[in-house]
Amino acid sequence: MMRIVRIDGLARSVLLGLPARGMPVIAAWCIRRLPPDADLSTIPLLTARASRTNGMDEPPPAAVLLPTGGMGRVQWPAIAGHRDGRDFVIDPVAGMGTLDGGRTTLTGMATVSQVTLVIELRFGQGDVLTMRTRVTNTGEAPFQLDRCMAGTMLAPEEASEVLTFDGGWGREFHPFREPLGSALWIKENRRGRTSHARPPSLVLGAPGFGDQGGAVFGLHLGWSGNHCLAVERLDDGRRLVHAGELFEPGELRVAMGESYESPVAHMVAASSLAAMAQAFHDHVRGDVLRWPGRRRRSRPVTLNTWEGTYFSHDPETLRLQAEAAAKLGIERFVLDDGWFGARNDDTSSLGDWVVDRRKYPDGLLPLARHVTDLGMEFGLWFEPE
Repeated sequence: MMRIVRIDGLARSVLLGLPARGMPVIAAWCIRRLPPDADLSTIPLLTARASRTNGMDEPPPAAVLLPTGGMGRVQWPAIAGHRDGRDFVIDPVAGMGTLDGGRTTLTGMATVSQVTLVIELRFGQGDVLTMRTRVTNTGEAPFQLDRCMAGTMLAPEEASEVLTFDGGWGREFHPFREPLGSALWIKENRRGRTSHARPPSLVLGAPGFGDQGGAVFGLHLGWSGNHCLAVERLDDGRRLVHAGELFEPGELRVAMGESYESPVAHMVAASSLAAMAQAFHDHVRGDVLRWPGRRRRSRPVTLNTWEGTYFSHDPETLRLQAEAAAKLGIERFVLDDGWFGARNDDTSSLGDWVVDRRKYPDGLLPLARHVTDLGMEFGLWFEPE
C-alpha cells in the first residue's frame, strides 16, 4: 500500500505517494490547504491513470518526482548516471519521510546503482515550494552523474503555454511565449553563467494568461551557472516540469562516499502572473535574503550619480548633488562608475578598483563623510567582472 506524505504551506498542500520501490509519486498539488483531519485514504487512487493499449500490465507511475530510467519507465530521466557503463538503473527503495522544522526529507537507496537519493521539500513564504536533491555514492567505484535535476513538479492540467525570457544588454528580460505541443520542450544554458538570454526561470499557464488572470506555474532555479529547464508531456496529457544544473560530459564523477547536492528549485502555483510575482517577492524577502536585523526594512530611496555625472567626477559638484538629494528626502547616495583607475570612458580600467587620485586627491572619505553627515547612506558602485 502506498503511503501518503503531506506537505503543507500556508494556503496550499502537496500530496506525495511513497511506493515500496521507485521515486515518490506526485498525487496532488492542492489549490487550497487541506484541513488537518482530511481523509487521505483514497488519495492513492489519484496516482493510477489509464495506460495505452499493449502496455505493461502494471505500468510504473508517470507523474513522479525526478523520474529515472529503467524498470519500464519511459519518461525523460531527471536523474541519470552510470558506473563505467554499468549500474545505471536508479530504482530506489523509498525510505521514511521526516519532517524537521517544516522541511520534508525523503530518502531512498538504489541497490543496483549503489547510490542514495535525498529529496528535500519545504513550503516557504508566499507558498513557494522549494526542492533540492542530493546523490551520494555508496559504491566502491566512482559514479558518473550525467544529470541530476534539482526539482520536478506537475504543471496545472490546463497549462499549454510557456513564458520564458530573452534579450541582451539594454533589452533585458524580453518576454517570449510559445505553445507547448506533444514533444519535449527544453531550454539549456551553456554559457557558464546566466544571462539575459538564458535566465533560469519559466512560467507555464493556460493560453493567454496574464497579470490579472489565468492559472500559472512559476519556476526559478537558484543557480548562476549552466542549467537545464525541461517540460515533458506525459502519455495522459499532463506535464512534468524539471529544473537543474547542466553537466558537460564527464564533468561530475562522484567518488565513493561523496555527494552531489543540487541548487534549490523554487516553484509556485498562482491565479495570475501578478499573484505569482507577489508570492516570489514574499519568498525572497522572508526566506532568501539574509540581512540580520534588516530583513523587514523598507528599501531606501536611492540617488545614483551615473546619469548626472557619468565619468566626469568632481568632488565639489558631487557634494552639491548630495546636498540637493538630502533636501529631497533621498536616503542613500551611490557613487557610480568613474571613481577608479583611469576610468574616463568605458574602454579601460574596469577591475582596477583603486581610487583615481586625479579626480579625488584626498580619496573618497571626505565625500562619504559629507554624505553621511547629511543623514544618508553612502554607496559605492563596482562591477566584478
